[in-house]
Amino acid sequence: MNEKTKKIIENIQTLTDELAFHATHPDEFLKVSDLQNDLHKVRQAFDTQINNEGEN
Repeated sequence: MNEKTKKIIENIQTLTDELAFHATHPDEFLKVSDLQNDLHKVRQAFDTQINNEGEN
């Protein structure tokens, strides 16, 4: 696993932790949509990286 893939996985873990926090703290709810958008972007980048590694 290369450094870029490791960084993407770390980002997914961080965003997942943040989403879990916001889900349990409704007063912070307004930030959840931003976190979900970021998580989606990270997931797309992760999928792209996996596909690229599969082609090499």
